[in-house]
Amino acid sequence: ILLEDLSGESITVLESGRSAVWDRFRKKIEKLYSNSVFEDIDEYSIKTFNRCESENKIILITENSANIYPFFKYFPITVDFQIPFGVYYSENPPDNVSYFINNLITLRTGI
Repeated sequence: ILLEDLSGESITVLESGRSAVWDRFRKKIEKLYSNSVFEDIDEYSIKTFNRCESENKIILITENSANIYPFFKYFPITVDFQIPFGVYYSENPPDNVSYFINNLITLRTGI
């Protein structure tokens, strides 16, 4: 879809201050299409996805999340933004998760 397709829509998106890229994207939509309304969420969760699905709402997600929820239809937006993503894990992960994270850090930093 094109950015202008979001004009006048109610859009569920990660709350301001959580991601600089999402904040810039949101400001661009607000500037171009002041008739769009934003509903802030504090996290992407199954509860949020269920609510958006049951209320037939638009939610902005990253491409790597396209298949995370079976009841969504994913449509890429043609824009000049790239959203970095990361790995979520417990504050006290099990050994296999720690091993995986340490390998990622090593690959990324070369340390």
